[in-house]
Amino acid sequence: MCIRPLRIRGALLIIAMMILPEVSLAFQAPAESGQASPPSDDSFSPQGPYFGKLVIPDVVRFDKLPMRMHLEPTLVPPKIINTLDDRMVPLFIRALRDATDLEVQTVAAMSLARVAQYEELSIDAATDQILATLRTAQNPALLYAVALAAANGNIQQAAPELLELARKGNDSQKAVIEPALIRWKFAAAKELWTPRLSDPASSESTFRLAAEGMASLMETSAVAPLSDVVANEAMPFGKRTAAARSVAILDPAKALTLSDPLLKGNELSRLLALSLLDSTSPEAWTKAATLCPDPSAAVASNAWTLLLERSPNLLQDHLPIGRTHRDSTVRIAAARTMKLFPTPERCTWLNELLDDSHIHVRNVSRQMLVDIALQEQTLYGQIAGESADNLKVENTNWQGIEQSLILLGQIRATQYSPLCYPLLKYPRDEVSVSAAWLIHLFPDESLRDQLLTTIQETEQEILKPELMKSDSIFKQQHLIQAGAILRIKEMMPLLEPKLVKGSPGGMYERAAAIWAIGMLKERNPDPTLMKQLEGRIQDRSSIPPEFEEVRRASVMALGLIRAKDSISVVRESYEVDSAMTLIPQTARFLMPILGEPPLPEIPDWNELVGGWKLNPSN
Repeated sequence: MCIRPLRIRGALLIIAMMILPEVSLAFQAPAESGQASPPSDDSFSPQGPYFGKLVIPDVVRFDKLPMRMHLEPTLVPPKIINTLDDRMVPLFIRALRDATDLEVQTVAAMSLARVAQYEELSIDAATDQILATLRTAQNPALLYAVALAAANGNIQQAAPELLELARKGNDSQKAVIEPALIRWKFAAAKELWTPRLSDPASSESTFRLAAEGMASLMETSAVAPLSDVVANEAMPFGKRTAAARSVAILDPAKALTLSDPLLKGNELSRLLALSLLDSTSPEAWTKAATLCPDPSAAVASNAWTLLLERSPNLLQDHLPIGRTHRDSTVRIAAARTMKLFPTPERCTWLNELLDDSHIHVRNVSRQMLVDIALQEQTLYGQIAGESADNLKVENTNWQGIEQSLILLGQIRATQYSPLCYPLLKYPRDEVSVSAAWLIHLFPDESLRDQLLTTIQETEQEILKPELMKSDSIFKQQHLIQAGAILRIKEMMPLLEPKLVKGSPGGMYERAAAIWAIGMLKERNPDPTLMKQLEGRIQDRSSIPPEFEEVRRASVMALGLIRAKDSISVVRESYEVDSAMTLIPQTARFLMPILGEPPLPEIPDWNELVGGWKLNPSN
């Protein structure tokens, strides 16, 4: 990536803020308002720029951007709670205790292990039977199934039995059992782990378990054998790395000494040195920083990752190299460091990373700029200005344009709609749809005629398949919502056909159009429109049924037009439709708006888990 000069607009803003500090007040981010959860009463009326909360995923997808018809109000699906039949755990305990078939007992033990691991339910009631089985069973398969249940269930009373099984088990069995002994810091396991540290025949996996175990016990007697492994170039790299990490925990000073010759070695030696320097010693961090400009991408990325966690301040001097490093991990670490220590120059560097070739780098850089803009008001104007500078049709770095559009929405920069209209014809859907999204967040009354013309032209593309482009429908759903916010009634002729099932535009545009009809007919409960909306809402069983998005928008439209004669249909939606569609939540929100008492909150969704080989009888 080339290093671009500081953009003129951003530079002028910085100079202005230095000369006239009060000027910075003009560039403060608008405060987040309560629009994300508007009042559920007759005053409800979405309008103006959106200053509510925006939840943007870590990796932005243009077709998943949050829309105003779903933001005002913001509704959430019920929490899904995985539940297990109350009879299941007692059944598993009884089968483990009373079954005469070894396979049934083993399945019962594995079922208990699964409950503890995946369903996050307690198996404390099985403690006594698990301990009894561990002490009496002879079958290896049953023993290790019960051991897994004890480990997953955090039954620390079973530690002596698990230790004995670990002595006899193979590597895969040790890998299941010993992490629990490490987690429990079981001191007696020292006798199991100590011989492995000096046994060249021990496998890499069992050596690693032993090294981690001794570190968990803070057993300093292990430092000497572990140091020998680190220094032994004939040892496998996996063993040397495990030994280095444990030495760094047990004796940071020793680890620092061991790292000296390795820092000047080959790539693997330098990686090993970083494992030794990953300690609590500030001196170790200073040494690790010398590897940030390392010619090896693997070494450099490990150094940046270590320091970002341990001492990010030491990364500041390396930012000029890190921001353009060929390794994406380094560039991400550099972006996160710039957010921790923001300056005008670093904001410009972050802006340049918005068009990075790596999707995670550009998304992280955008979020860092958002955080800085909302936390450091003196930098808000520069960040907004430099992002706006990217919004040019001739800019071929579509990634940077996309990220800039999302960023401007996140920092609530309301004034850039004029720059978005030319981008609606950009050849990349990511840009054209994101531009429409920003327009709909902050619709500009002065561009009312341009917006209407754009909506009409886009609708012609949708109506004529030979003209329609891949982004037409996604753009139109945002543009229609923008027109609704501005109450552009001239849109009605192209919106009304969307009430008909199967009309062009599909689910997304039809839902936006019906919501927009509700906005344009606000407080006007037209009987014909009410009948049409009720028909869409109640179309649940035809083949195919009406889209859920369309039905949800129709419920909201009834509320917007204050259709009090349709209360029974709204209440029916609350009672009949699945809460996962958000239709009941919409209906519940609207009842006070329609003059009705509030309905009960939507309960959490209890979902029974299944697939068990053992099931209680009916």
